Amino acid sequence: MAPSMDPALQGLATILDPVVACCTREVAQRVVSLRAAPEVQARLDLLVEQCHEGLLTADETAEYDASIRAMEGLAVLQQQACALLAQASPAYIRTRRRAAVLPERLKLARQYRDDAAYLLAADRLASAVSRAYYAAYVRRESAV
Repeated sequence: MAPSMDPALQGLATILDPVVACCTREVAQRVVSLRAAPEVQARLDLLVEQCHEGLLTADETAEYDASIRAMEGLAVLQQQACALLAQASPAYIRTRRRAAVLPERLKLARQYRDDAAYLLAADRLASAVSRAYYAAYVRRESAV
């Protein structure tokens, strides 16, 4: 488990520790390189766009929130797999993680920040705080 991990995700990381411990180097590399399928990414992009425009239905809001939680879970698993690879090869984490993961996380942070601004303007404070939290988390984890 990463020491700088957000406390809200530490429980998930603890649950995933034994799973990651079973990973071979090859499996860990595959986990780190996982990306959303094009159709899944297209759906997420649509939900983000609709959120910005204030057009999400209740079901779409639930889907969007579930997607965010799933991405957080995957990010925790990828962070742990990356740490596992770094134990065997310290250079791996510097080259692979910075080159591939950082731009994606910064893009997500900007999307969450924009979502928070829109939701705040729409007087949806609880949702705005949630999105601002995600933006801060993604940006902080990108800096690690």
